[in-house]
Amino acid sequence: MLPAKTPSIERVILSNNKNMQVVIANYGARILSIKYRNTADKWIETTLNYDSDEDMLADKCYMGATIGRVSNRISDAQYSHKGTQYKLLANDEGNSLHGGPGGFSQCIWSMSEVIEDEDGQTVTLTYLSKDGDQGFPGQLLAKVTYRLTADDRLTVQFNASSDKVGPINMCNHTYFTLGEGSIHDLTLSVYAKRYLEMNNDNLPTGNILGINDKYFSKHPTRIADCLKYRDADDCYIIEQNPISDEPKLACILTSRKHNIALSIYSDQIALQVYSGNYLPKKHSAIALEAQGLVDAVNHANFECDWLGPSINYQKVVHYQFQPV
Repeated sequence: MLPAKTPSIERVILSNNKNMQVVIANYGARILSIKYRNTADKWIETTLNYDSDEDMLADKCYMGATIGRVSNRISDAQYSHKGTQYKLLANDEGNSLHGGPGGFSQCIWSMSEVIEDEDGQTVTLTYLSKDGDQGFPGQLLAKVTYRLTADDRLTVQFNASSDKVGPINMCNHTYFTLGEGSIHDLTLSVYAKRYLEMNNDNLPTGNILGINDKYFSKHPTRIADCLKYRDADDCYIIEQNPISDEPKLACILTSRKHNIALSIYSDQIALQVYSGNYLPKKHSAIALEAQGLVDAVNHANFECDWLGPSINYQKVVHYQFQPV
């Protein structure tokens, strides 16, 4: 059930008084807009989202939203941990998708005042998820911090704590356009050598395969050239630096038309590349979701993030905008 429209849906604007302006809403702790001033001195809306509260509340595409407790799919909406079986709420043909019905993306978060310092502006959103929400154990406190800095970087910091052990995999689900009407002429580089093999239900088989010419790679590729093989909804394993825990370059998205490049850095293990196959206008935007591995909780050979009384969760994503 969708929440009723209430005056509690609020927006704040982060600005660096230079080249960027970001709009954040407390419904789903989501990004509603990222505007960037390009080399032609034009403000370009770089994302796809809704203008009205009514459309935002009816959203089925997770536009700009914070996803949790667990992003992407959990097969059969269940998992087992230390002998206990957990049955989750299903919302995707028997699977749990993006936290299930009533997940983080569909909740009103508490939003702080904007804090400004000499290098940028910051806003923090928090949400308390009750023990048993969507079938997950533990009372969980989630926090998302958005910070826009003077060098045209939007940083998203995810934090969570819980009084019981459970899986966690938060991400942001912004759809990027870089100002273009479709994604076909955008170019994309993905800094990965491996990806998860999927079955016909878009669930991992458990196999991790090497990149081939039907997938994105470090080489900048026109998105239409990959989409001619199939629609994209792929989980790439980002190349890791074994001697550093610093955020890694996950991908670069470029619009030659508007002379904008977006580089995404993260300490997450994976990047989900989704070509907007079920948007109202197919392929009108692309989601580049830094997150954990799909259905990791059900695959012993997949790295999986957990949190609990003695295990807190912290991940970061940097969206760096710059001219081409």
